[in-house]
Amino acid sequence: MPRPNQLLDPRTIETVGLVWAEHVANRLYFSKLPQYRNEVFDDHPIQRAHHDWIVDLIKERHSKAGIIGQLCFIDKVLTVE
Repeated sequence: MPRPNQLLDPRTIETVGLVWAEHVANRLYFSKLPQYRNEVFDDHPIQRAHHDWIVDLIKERHSKAGIIGQLCFIDKVLTVE
């Protein structure tokens, strides 16, 4: 286990931050809970916020076609529109 002084070392924090930023940039995080799927979508504010958050994540990506297809047809958390 690391010691507290190793966790608070600025070099460690910077390295972990860079690794985490790369990890997040290469993955798409969204909820797979059933209440966010298209079948039960009733425009609740929380559902709308989740939908908008996914759309914002997609806008940040360069290769959007595969991601949009997966979210619309496989995970069914976005509509085609």
